[in-house]
Amino acid sequence: MSLDRARVLRDERGAVLDLCRTLTPAEWATASDCAGWSVQDVVAHMGAAFHGFFTPWLLRVMRTSSIERSNDGDVESRRGREPARVLREYEAWGGRVLGIMPLTQRPPLRGLRLPLGDIGRYPMGLLASALAFDHHVHLRHDIAVPLGRTLPAPSAEHMAVVTEWLLAGLPQMCGVALSSSSFSAPSMTAFGAS
Repeated sequence: MSLDRARVLRDERGAVLDLCRTLTPAEWATASDCAGWSVQDVVAHMGAAFHGFFTPWLLRVMRTSSIERSNDGDVESRRGREPARVLREYEAWGGRVLGIMPLTQRPPLRGLRLPLGDIGRYPMGLLASALAFDHHVHLRHDIAVPLGRTLPAPSAEHMAVVTEWLLAGLPQMCGVALSSSSFSAPSMTAFGAS
């Protein structure tokens, strides 16, 4: 199956926007299932990631020794903002990222390996999968569950993209835990990586 990673990300972003446009002020302030973050903080985190593609933030993430601390800093710097401003950042910069994602799927860029701080090095072709995974988890588990919202089941292609990132990341993010098992990473030759 040929995966349209950029389209899956676009669909995920659309689902986040659809849900966020229905939120009341109390729902924005609801504790998410991300420890210490409200629903608004989770959306701020995703907006910061989109915005960061066009700022020096990207270089900081590439070199960080803690992606988690970096994410916390992004959220903390946005805590005083109104929900509407958080959503505007997410929507505007997300649209720009979607504009460049198809380029990351083409040779030779898709095989270019990028460092992502302490979580490893990945082919650029997996950036859309990484963002789709992040959206999938945050939307369906960290936001919808505490709000008591039910979302449509994801498609098979959607789950293939989410799982692709999960399988690529496990050996790098959980290498020590996996070192005693017989787990092997999927081939990245589809991205031109050797």
